[in-house]
Amino acid sequence: MSSGFVSIVPVAIELEHPEETAVTVVGWLAEKEIIIPRQTDCVLGSAFGFPPGPRYKDALERGGNYWYFEEFNAANGLEVITGRTVFHAGGNGLSAVTCPCCRADIIDNDAWGDFLAEWVAGGTSHLPCPECGQKSLLNAYDFTIEQKLIWAFSNFGLTFWNWPGEFKAGFIGELEDVIGTPVKIVYGRI
Repeated sequence: MSSGFVSIVPVAIELEHPEETAVTVVGWLAEKEIIIPRQTDCVLGSAFGFPPGPRYKDALERGGNYWYFEEFNAANGLEVITGRTVFHAGGNGLSAVTCPCCRADIIDNDAWGDFLAEWVAGGTSHLPCPECGQKSLLNAYDFTIEQKLIWAFSNFGLTFWNWPGEFKAGFIGELEDVIGTPVKIVYGRI
């Protein structure tokens, strides 16, 4: 059995105070009863997360398998990440890494992989394109599989494990207001 996840990641790679943002977002989600503000072992990839609250459906479009989610899925919480992270699709291979300036696909050049390792370790957030030489923010590049955005980068993110259905546009807009920046959404499965 596989698990799906949705990561909601600020376009801003470096939030000034990611821990404070985490407290603010968790408080907002708890106030709306989207999550329960008590950490449990309800997520994969981390020791603790926040279980869904009684009004979690308010954040989702209709049509999800709520019954299975509520009755049988122990890994159904929210993981809050603070620290430089590559938010990816769960090991599903990339088909393209596209420069925002020249639109060259640089997937076959090892430089971008080396750059990611340096970035996670605290290096610059501006990736130089090996084709045109322009430096662009890491989140300006498109990391895709079959034309679907699958990677994003930030020192803050929210990963919802196995939540059924899609998030409502209104919920995403409100969340952007709380975080203070637009977000990217990365869908994954492991």
